[in-house]
Amino acid sequence: MSQSSENNAEMLYYYNEKGDVLGSAPRKEIHDRGLINKHVAYLITNCRNQLLLQLRSQNKKDNPGVWDKPGGHVLIGEQDLAREFLEEMCHELPDISAEIVPIEKFKHAIRQTDLGGKAILTKVKTILNFESIRRRSDGTHVKEIVHVDLFVGKYDGPLSAQPNEVEKISPFSRQDLITLIEKNPEQVGPDTVKYFKQFASKIFE
Repeated sequence: MSQSSENNAEMLYYYNEKGDVLGSAPRKEIHDRGLINKHVAYLITNCRNQLLLQLRSQNKKDNPGVWDKPGGHVLIGEQDLAREFLEEMCHELPDISAEIVPIEKFKHAIRQTDLGGKAILTKVKTILNFESIRRRSDGTHVKEIVHVDLFVGKYDGPLSAQPNEVEKISPFSRQDLITLIEKNPEQVGPDTVKYFKQFASKIFE
C-alpha cells in the first residue's frame, strides 16, 4: 500500500477460503504460489458526493495510466488503516487526519467533523475470495483471489499524490464514472469497476 509496496521482501499473511490465517510469507512468494492474501480498498467521496480516484503512474507494473481506487495489500504489522489512507491520498500533508469509526456511528461522525481537515472512514464489508484483476502495460491481465476489507468514507480537504506512484487525484460524480466506464472502460481499474457496480448505493449515500 505504501511506496515501498513494490518490495518483494515485504511480508504478508496468507489465508484459507474461510478467512483464517494459515501463515506468512514474502509478498513475491505469496504471488508465485497463488496464495490468498488480504487487501484493503477505500471508496471515499467528498462533500459534493464525488468519488476520489487516483490516476496511476504510467510506470506502474499493474494498472498503469488508469483511474483506480486507493488501497492494496495489507502488510504484516499494518494496524492503522486510516493512516494508510492518508499516505495514499494526503501524502506529506501533516495537518490532515483520518479516523475509522463503526458503521453505526458513521453518519453522526460525518456531521460532527470538519471534513476539510479530517477523513471519516468505516468498513462496510469484508469480501472473501474476491477475484482481483489487474491490467498490464502489454494488455494482458493478472487475476488473484484475495480477501478485501472494503471501506467507504467522507473527506473534503486537500489531496496530495504519492510521487512516482500516482500522477494525480481527481473527483468523479456518479454519472461521470458511469460515462467513463461505458465509453472508455480500459481507463478505469477492473476492481474499481466491480466495486462501483456492486456498492454504488453505499459509496454515494
